[in-house]
Amino acid sequence: MDRRGFIIGGVALWAATPQLADAQAGWMLLGSRTVNWASGRDSISVRAIGPVSALSFRTRGGEIFITSVEVSFSRGGGRERIPVNLQVQPNRRSSPVWLRSRNRDLRRIDFRYRRVNSRGGGGRTTIEIFGRR
Repeated sequence: MDRRGFIIGGVALWAATPQLADAQAGWMLLGSRTVNWASGRDSISVRAIGPVSALSFRTRGGEIFITSVEVSFSRGGGRERIPVNLQVQPNRRSSPVWLRSRNRDLRRIDFRYRRVNSRGGGGRTTIEIFGRR
């Protein structure tokens, strides 16, 4: 392997490291959404991945305060409303939010949020939601 190939391989491994760590810990990305600061709420449709016991959040580009989450389940339906009140730092994963209705397939996740800092400007913030099997 030449030097260039070695460097490209190293960069690819470095870029994949957070995803590999998440997968090894049992966490998988359920979806992401660039938040709409004007409405203060958004939702993510979840593809069938199997039962989920907990959620975790990560943001890209800014800090966010998640006030509540409502999870809709497939097969048999039903919803679970969870008051979260969780401040999520940029580029860091939140602590787990455990679901009471564990081992059920998710269909959709609705969440409410607000800005942490009103002086933060109108920058784009993307929220990623992870699920733990």
